[in-house]
Amino acid sequence: SSPTRYKVFLEIPEAYMGKKVTALDPDSFIQYNESVTSITFGKYVEDISVEALKRCKNLTTVNISEENEHLTKIDGVIYTKDMKKIVHVDSIVSSCRIQSGVEVIGKYAFVNNHNIMYFAAPSTLKVIEPYAFYECKQVTTIEIPTSVKSIGETKKPEFINE
Repeated sequence: SSPTRYKVFLEIPEAYMGKKVTALDPDSFIQYNESVTSITFGKYVEDISVEALKRCKNLTTVNISEENEHLTKIDGVIYTKDMKKIVHVDSIVSSCRIQSGVEVIGKYAFVNNHNIMYFAAPSTLKVIEPYAFYECKQVTTIEIPTSVKSIGETKKPEFINE
């Protein structure tokens, strides 16, 4: 018989031991990496550790407190509050048209998204950080505008044609 698999829904507290939780260590979820399916971040979190999220292979949803002053979520996509950077895209998102004004797609933004098939970026996009599309194996169409001056992949994703 196979081992029992648990689904872990993590809620990151707004404070721990009297101090605001504003960021997470990259090893935060290492003990839960196969079980975490959902994470909710509180209102003070400024930085979501992409290093921590990339280890969560079954993560489908990342939620942000509506009161968060640094991050916001629209249609499964987490942006910085100024809407200039994509921080994370939920793995259940299969097509993504990025909001106008976005300039940067962050490192590991689409990590472990095995559903994304279509991606369109606005003409405001300038930078795609390293590993932005890490483990995105289903992408069939990607529209990258000529405004992009830097694609930081260390290995070119198979779906990008030159």
